This record gives sequence, structure tokens and C-alpha cells, in this order.
Amino acid sequence: KTRTVTVHMKPGAKIVKFARATEPGRTGFVEHEVALGDVKPGWIVSATTKHEGDKEVADTVKVVLER
Repeated sequence: KTRTVTVHMKPGAKIVKFARATEPGRTGFVEHEVALGDVKPGWIVSATTKHEGDKEVADTVKVVLER
């Protein structure tokens, strides 16, 4: 069973994605901020929300998979 959930973002909230570090000598992943307008339909995202009144509100949304 699925349901639609609308997630509201606080002012100043950010959307981030992770990419492999490209700087010499640096390993692992680096966080890059993404503009809301750059998020495409079909991308899978993860958001941790809190109940604020009757809304689900997120501080950070993470891009998990770009399709």
C-alpha cells in the first residue's frame, strides 16, 4: 500500500547529493548542494521530517539516486 506525502521545506533548508571526491589525495564522497529546480522527476530522495502542526517539514533532503 502506498500513499502520497507532501514534504514542506523550511526556509534555508537544503537539498544535497553526494559525489566521489575528485581532488588529489581525497577519498570518499563530497556533499554538493542542489537547487530545487534541478531535481528531476523520477529521482529518488530521502527526507527526515518532523511533524509541525499538520505538516511534515524537512531541514535536509538527500538525493539517493538520479534516474
